[in-house]
Amino acid sequence: MSEDQSDAQPVRAGRTIPFFARVFFLVALAFTTLGLIESAFIIYDLFSGHSLSSQRAPDLGLGIRSWTEHHALRPGFSSPGVHINSLGLRSPEIQTPKPAGTIRILLLGDSFTFGLRASDDEVFARKLEQRLRHDNGFSSVEVVNAGVLSYCPLLEYLQYRHHLHVLEPNLVVLNFDMSDVQDHMAYARDAVWSSNG
Repeated sequence: MSEDQSDAQPVRAGRTIPFFARVFFLVALAFTTLGLIESAFIIYDLFSGHSLSSQRAPDLGLGIRSWTEHHALRPGFSSPGVHINSLGLRSPEIQTPKPAGTIRILLLGDSFTFGLRASDDEVFARKLEQRLRHDNGFSSVEVVNAGVLSYCPLLEYLQYRHHLHVLEPNLVVLNFDMSDVQDHMAYARDAVWSSNG
């Protein structure tokens, strides 16, 4: 081989990785990292008593989404101080149709009526029922607590129209507070009304 030919050949420093392979590697690394992060959250959720599950899927907690009222209480939910009946109300089970001679009072409202941070026997509905039955001698009175967190008159109307009218209340008491104005404006924007209201 002549001296000219040996000088013409390039010296190989090593193989270069093609651009496509580099991009593929970076995408695979990103997905692997995301998978490891999600796996860490799942493991944390398992060992923390599903503390993240209620954030990821709200219907696992006290509240559920509703087609007719935006949100409602989850029927059958039970925690140390809160028990929700099969109708999704914070009351003992309610007999329908209403037994003869029963005077039924239905309380509608938001978290104040619901009794946020109060145990079942300390909510206003139970106290009112106790006073009417024992102190005033109305043994056939039932007070039904239909309070739901973040409700307003719009949602209470829909709740009564779609579900609670079957309870045949003798008296309906609506608890209104100033937070209801803001809640009403927010929910009214999302409401879709049929031709019959």
